[in-house]
Amino acid sequence: MKLSLPEARGFVTNYTISYYPANIKRELIPLKIVTKIVDKDTNKTTISHIERNTSYVLQVFASTSAGDGNYSETTFLSTTFESMLLCTAVYCLISSSIP
Repeated sequence: MKLSLPEARGFVTNYTISYYPANIKRELIPLKIVTKIVDKDTNKTTISHIERNTSYVLQVFASTSAGDGNYSETTFLSTTFESMLLCTAVYCLISSSIP
């Protein structure tokens, strides 16, 4: 969906990626959530502070000079024994939210 500039509340300045382990109790989420801010021109990033064989909840939102947008739909990603979670899913979330 393409938004007009007034509907988009300005040009995107950056994206915020938030993630946490999917298997933790709700009250522990604020203690485990990791947030990473990336430049508006970034379409791929590496997420750190992750554990092997773990599922993560991931969401992204865009910011403009007028403020922060809404979080994307929740994405669930899993690491494997040897993997480092490369946030290629964020590319899809970011590219689909660019007006």
